Amino acid sequence: MSSKPKSLSQAEHDFARLIVYDGETQGNAYRQAYDKPDYDDNTAKVCASKAVKRPHVAAEIQRLRDELAEKSLWTRVDSIEALKGVVDAPDKKSDVIQAVAQLNKMFGWDKQTIEHTGPGGGPVQTQWIIQPVTTKNADSSDS
Repeated sequence: MSSKPKSLSQAEHDFARLIVYDGETQGNAYRQAYDKPDYDDNTAKVCASKAVKRPHVAAEIQRLRDELAEKSLWTRVDSIEALKGVVDAPDKKSDVIQAVAQLNKMFGWDKQTIEHTGPGGGPVQTQWIIQPVTTKNADSSDS
């Protein structure tokens, strides 16, 4: 793995590494890197937010992301291009269906989310009105 640039503290470097290489949330990365296991979620998020706004920390996060991208043997783009190749020149029709299904999963298009919210983003208020219904009997006569 990479060594830290001289302008970063060890905690700042660890914070960036935990985010980029370990996939930690910013709050969890902050707690681990700065040895603050007792910080609640909100405190950790606030501190982490301040940390990522420091120019040298943001630069380190980007440097590590670039480093990781260079090391990646197979990227999302590679996956998309391979699946597109199957769609463009399939061995059989079912290959196309499977490739498109996989692409849909990669992009989250296989899931449908229907959000029901009311005014101001709150829950939808439903009001049911039940009224008796009268019907005329076909045998009865109105005289």
